[in-house]
Amino acid sequence: MAYKKIDETNKHIFHKLMLDYYREGCDENTPQNILDDFIISLYNNIVTKSMYGRLIELDKKIIGFVIWMIDVDGNDYSEMPGYGTIAEIGIKAEYRNQGIGKKIVLFAEKKMMEMGVKGFYVTVYEPATKFWSNCGYTNTHNKGNNNLEIYSKKV
Repeated sequence: MAYKKIDETNKHIFHKLMLDYYREGCDENTPQNILDDFIISLYNNIVTKSMYGRLIELDKKIIGFVIWMIDVDGNDYSEMPGYGTIAEIGIKAEYRNQGIGKKIVLFAEKKMMEMGVKGFYVTVYEPATKFWSNCGYTNTHNKGNNNLEIYSKKV
C-alpha cells in the first residue's frame, strides 16, 4: 500500500473519490455545487497545510483517501485543540473489511504523533462506531460541533 500526496496532478481523482464518499454516505441529497465547493475547500486546506491528506494506492489503483489535521483554537472544525483528528477517511466498498482502514488510521496517527499531538479524536457517524472502536477509540459521550459522537484515543 502506498500513500500519495494530494496535489494538482491528482486533484480530479481526489475530487471524484470525495464526491463518491459523500454520495454514498449521509449527503446523497446535498446539491452538487455545495459538495463541489466543500471538496474544493478541503483540497485548498490540504495544499495550504491547514489539513493533511493522502490518496491510498493498492496494486496501482487509487482505492481511498485520508485527511487529518491538528486542532487549533479558532478553526471551525476544531473540537479539541492540541489533538489530532482524522477528519475524513474513505475506502472504495470493494476494499473494505480487509484491514486496510485500520492501516490507514495507523498511518495518519503516526504522522500526527510526529507533529506532537496530545491524543487523537474523531467524530463518528453511527455506522462507523464499530470501526473506530476496533481502532482503539472510545466514546467520550460528548458531541462535536457536527452533532456526532466524539471518540478519542490516547497517544
